[in-house]
Amino acid sequence: MIFLSYSLQHEELGDNSQEIKEDLEDKDRLERQKKEIAFESGVKCISLLSYMTQHLKTIPLGVLHRLLIVHDIPLLFTKMLHESPWVKEVNGEKLKYSDGKWNKANGNDDFMKVSKTEGQVM
Repeated sequence: MIFLSYSLQHEELGDNSQEIKEDLEDKDRLERQKKEIAFESGVKCISLLSYMTQHLKTIPLGVLHRLLIVHDIPLLFTKMLHESPWVKEVNGEKLKYSDGKWNKANGNDDFMKVSKTEGQVM
């Protein structure tokens, strides 16, 4: 009985290569969106951490301890400056993340400008 229902299901499906192709495209699109959302969330976290470090005198001691000792934010920011996740190269073109989107860097002048995200880490 199980074999019969299994074979009936596969006969109904037939050759659905177009549907499979569309499913793979949807999966790729969802993966790309997942990466974009993670990156956007990271940028927002940098902004929050930057704001917190600008107001260290008003932050409670427990929060300050967690920022400096437990999570080691200075080392995290140093690593981020070294890796520069707001800069990428696609098809030989250098792109820089600024104002919520990836912009093409035209020459060294645009590439060397400090973006908001990069400035918050510094």
